[in-house]
Amino acid sequence: MISRSTIDRVMETARIEEVVGDFVTLKKRGSNYIGLCPFHNEKSPSFTVTAHKGIYKCFGCGASGNAVGFLMEHEHLAYPDAIKALAARYNIAVEEDARELTEDRKAELSERDRQYNLHGFAQSYFHLQLTETDEGKAIGLSYFRERGITEESIVKFGLGYSPEAYEAFSGFASTSDFKEAELEASGLSIRTQRGSLIDRFRGRVIFPFYNLSGKVIGFGGRTLKNDKKEAKYLNSPETLLYKKSETLYGLFQAKKAIQKNENCYLVEGYTDVIGLHQVGIENVAASSGTSLTQEQARLLHRFSKKVTVIYDGDYAGIKASLRGINILLENDLQVAVVPLPEGEDPDSYSRKLGASEFKAYLDAQTTDFVRFKVDLLLKDAAGDPIKKSEAIHDLAETVSFISDPITRATYSSSTADMLGLTEQLFIQAVNQHQFARQKRGNSAYREGAEPLPTPTAPTAAPQAPVLNDEPQEADIIRILLQYGDSALTEEQGVLEFVVEMLDEIEWDGPIYEKIFRAFEKAWKEEQLFPDRNLFFNHDDKDLAHTALHLYAHEYQLSANWEARHEILTPTKEIKLHAEVTSAVTRLNLKKVVGMMRACENKMKEADLTVEAQEALLTEYMGLKEIHRSLASALGTSISH
Repeated sequence: MISRSTIDRVMETARIEEVVGDFVTLKKRGSNYIGLCPFHNEKSPSFTVTAHKGIYKCFGCGASGNAVGFLMEHEHLAYPDAIKALAARYNIAVEEDARELTEDRKAELSERDRQYNLHGFAQSYFHLQLTETDEGKAIGLSYFRERGITEESIVKFGLGYSPEAYEAFSGFASTSDFKEAELEASGLSIRTQRGSLIDRFRGRVIFPFYNLSGKVIGFGGRTLKNDKKEAKYLNSPETLLYKKSETLYGLFQAKKAIQKNENCYLVEGYTDVIGLHQVGIENVAASSGTSLTQEQARLLHRFSKKVTVIYDGDYAGIKASLRGINILLENDLQVAVVPLPEGEDPDSYSRKLGASEFKAYLDAQTTDFVRFKVDLLLKDAAGDPIKKSEAIHDLAETVSFISDPITRATYSSSTADMLGLTEQLFIQAVNQHQFARQKRGNSAYREGAEPLPTPTAPTAAPQAPVLNDEPQEADIIRILLQYGDSALTEEQGVLEFVVEMLDEIEWDGPIYEKIFRAFEKAWKEEQLFPDRNLFFNHDDKDLAHTALHLYAHEYQLSANWEARHEILTPTKEIKLHAEVTSAVTRLNLKKVVGMMRACENKMKEADLTVEAQEALLTEYMGLKEIHRSLASALGTSISH
């Protein structure tokens, strides 16, 4: 049992922004910190850490708690283990009852906790076999020394060696209070047809896999034999702790350097990671020879917006891995590449050049991924029209994965130019790939990667964009939730003013309208501002989520929010009166623009009578006058 004094000291010492910052890149925003939520997939940050209160809150999925709760949720720890983890982080001695664990207490440990204990035990065993036994030194340690891996790196990455004997680890673990079922479930041991347990990694050097908090969750083993029938590399199977698609080798050791450099070098193998660390490049992780997954890309995005892929000097290997990079683009990562000379890998080339020259090479050879792919595929096509056509479609698919429309439009223009195509033709190809993914239910498309408008010839009539007033409606609801009970003038409050000005408008967003009508009813019937908790705890989960999200919106607005949605970003310098009247005017202006667009469309109908045309024209001119008045009041001019 952990003493009460230890718990109190941990809670007083732990800084939540530091604890969460070990797993999420946080950026200061006012008095708070924001970042991408580690509990659900998102592209825009809705995860807020309030340091002075010692709490976190995600306005996307609703996760919340303190530093202990964060570790319990993120690392699947029991309460005592979360306290111990925080105590270790802040060098606090843990006071416990000086008694051995009873059988009842051992039985209380969860399966996950037991697996963590087993994997930690196995890592220590393999490491001691490497450094303390004759077999380990002669075979495993000799191999690491031949690869130039230092003693410091062996300790830093927890490297080890598994003896050649069939039951060396399994037998030792069984005598150390671990059950055979646990050994089998961990993947460290394999049950034979005769029913006995043998070691999975026998006769291999060992590379442990760590989770983000530094706990061992699995292993990779490399054989040192020349037997072609035996797999060169062998990883732990999927277990309660280890999920191959969610793990990147070296990320635990690299996460702080990745945050500092705002870039992650992505390589293929374990020794590549270790080799780069030894030349001073610590912001590096490995996909371990497998194609990148969505989960791995999202994991990287939590620490950096940029990924630089270092390719081995193998042309066939580069071509085979190109498609996997689309996943990085799909997850809003900026992707660059560095190709190495033929026959080289990051480990060998960094040792050949030395630290300073290798760093200079990376800086000089870093190339934008799309441009690199264009050059590579055009070179491969070599004048073959069929191959060039395939290359164009391949590149269009890659560009289509970029969700930000401005970035996608920029790449479409530059890529079309490099390919010798018209921008119109290339954008059509990009949009085709987006529509194809839409039909397949692709997640990135659903999250907002809207197709680009296709450029038309100068003589063609431009098509009017589809109006969507929901961003302006959302801003009104945000203002009501944040400032609705404030005074706007000496005679009138914010709620009264907004209800009066927007009483008769038609709302595009059903949830926004539902919230507004509740405000309207409370004011008109009781002259009261409704309790915000009625919205936050509403039975309609979508409504409750929307209300919570908008209430905390000032911590989430992106830098381009105003440009994208025509919404004024609130700051301390903007007075409440200006913000409220501006938001109301903007919404009314957008509604008027929509009504004018509807009039224009009706006037184009061929079967209208003269009287109907005159009535529509009169209505249009009246709306145009209102538009001019609202635009003047807003101090801007918005084209319709």
